[in-house]
Amino acid sequence: MQYGLAQWLAYLSDKRLPLLKRTRASVQSRIDQSQLSITQYAVPALFDGGFAAYIFQHVNTQRVSMGKSPLTTSGNALSHLGGAAFQSLLNDALLLESMNLHEKNQLGYLRVMEQACHAGLQAKDWAKQRGVLQPEETQLAASLQSLPEMMLWCYGDTAMREIEYLHYVKKQDYEKAADKVLGCGMRELGATLAFKWELPEMAVEGLRSRQDNFTLATGVSLAAELTRVVAQNWYGRQARDIIQRISKYKAKPEAEISRQLHLNAVNFTESMLGVGYAAPARLLPQLAADDFIDSQYIFHKKNADSMHRVKESEIDESVNVKERSRKEMAGKHKQEASKKQMPVKGRSGNARLVSNIKQQAVKKPGNSTVSVDNSQSEVPFRSNNDTITKASLAIEKTKIKKKTLQNKAVIGSNVTTEKKNRLPAVSRELGAAIKEFQLMVVQGKPAHELIEKAVKSSLLCGVQRCVFSVKVPDKGLLVSRYTAQVRENDAIKGLKISVNNPHVFTLLMEKNRSLFLNDSNRQKYWNSIPEEVKLATGARQFFAASIFANTHAMGLMYADKIKGELTQPEFTHFQGICRLLSKGIVQSALNKKK
Repeated sequence: MQYGLAQWLAYLSDKRLPLLKRTRASVQSRIDQSQLSITQYAVPALFDGGFAAYIFQHVNTQRVSMGKSPLTTSGNALSHLGGAAFQSLLNDALLLESMNLHEKNQLGYLRVMEQACHAGLQAKDWAKQRGVLQPEETQLAASLQSLPEMMLWCYGDTAMREIEYLHYVKKQDYEKAADKVLGCGMRELGATLAFKWELPEMAVEGLRSRQDNFTLATGVSLAAELTRVVAQNWYGRQARDIIQRISKYKAKPEAEISRQLHLNAVNFTESMLGVGYAAPARLLPQLAADDFIDSQYIFHKKNADSMHRVKESEIDESVNVKERSRKEMAGKHKQEASKKQMPVKGRSGNARLVSNIKQQAVKKPGNSTVSVDNSQSEVPFRSNNDTITKASLAIEKTKIKKKTLQNKAVIGSNVTTEKKNRLPAVSRELGAAIKEFQLMVVQGKPAHELIEKAVKSSLLCGVQRCVFSVKVPDKGLLVSRYTAQVRENDAIKGLKISVNNPHVFTLLMEKNRSLFLNDSNRQKYWNSIPEEVKLATGARQFFAASIFANTHAMGLMYADKIKGELTQPEFTHFQGICRLLSKGIVQSALNKKK
């Protein structure tokens, strides 16, 4: 592997960055629309840093060789090319999917592209606030800050995996980790490569920036670093440090900057999902602690063998022993079965099975039973003196068939009803917790003890965080008071929700109601959820249920998952605990009166 700036520059200078297949398809669809101008073809390039770098490398190197100034916007670059030349450039472009990269390298490239798009959108928003006439230029420069990472994922073999291992797992400084693996700094390599390719000046200056002034290039550099940090952690030490620097750069309070960055991340979700990237406001990184280690950064080519050689050999040996013993036991059983095998009378076995089925009783909802009548399956006995015609015999058989079908229909409908009414399976731990909770309700324990028990028991339903917000009647607020598995620095811990304004939680607090926000109903409810709740929770799925003591609103129970999706059975168990809590609070109030 190359080492040092000169070697990496010589190795990467002649390489081309690829574009994504979906980017090519999006651009081609725009070309096929004759009513669009060529400058409108540039929009997909703003969300594909590799394609943007490829365009500017091609256009600006030609212009500089002819003694002309390099271009800085995508629209100008495409206008310079013209329709035919741009179509040819698009056809000759390298596709990421055709490079046959290692799976981890391809995923790493896409992850960096997502971060670059997030950085571009943040920088564009800052540029608009400063009144910049062409904020897309800032967006493009911010997305090109990831140039060295994109090149190394494509052509650096395991270099980026080693850097991420040192940074995310060993917790080393990012630039120091890059210098240890590459022999040069990451931003140093990116600035040198961007300068050689004649990329837009703001992109080059951003990579060179020391972040000690108030230029747009500094904002571009800060946006890129921000998105790389918060891709792992929104609330850790590094995130607080970068937010402090952005606060100084924008001359605004840290709290306001933090709120705006989170709000931007939520608002960018639709834009990112629309072009096929993961949302920048995804839940897991927002809630991760400083010591959080993402499993995708643990292994790379160099250290995989040394870290797990002993464990793998032990596992292989245990698997071999188990396999041999399993085969030996299977052989013994087979021999014993062949010796003991006896001929079986087919009709006697079937007759026994039929008789058992006929003797079974099916329960109805009203606890009554319907037994299958054995007599209906046989033709009635008649003496020899009776004269039975073929027609009468056929009528008898038809009646028997109808009765049999009716009985089967009753049995089938009862079984279907039982399946529909059957509650989801309850785990042993949840069952024990519910029994203990029921005992507390019967004993009339104080309300605060019941709430604490309900919050802790909800975790056994499958959720990973639970909060009970108490309703403050005089102020019309829901205030988080009881929590389970919520960190001290989580924003949800001190969340306050006003119920004086119309929104989802106001409706929930009108009477006993519950809500399972998921993919199927998000479009209906999302705009009615207060922004402070979205920012504090970071969740796009959650359970919520109002808790009432008769007609008096006590508070709101909230639960979600840090990782994974919520399910309907989990919601059913959650609702059961909430109902039990309401019943317990009523019982507690009656005991107080006594």
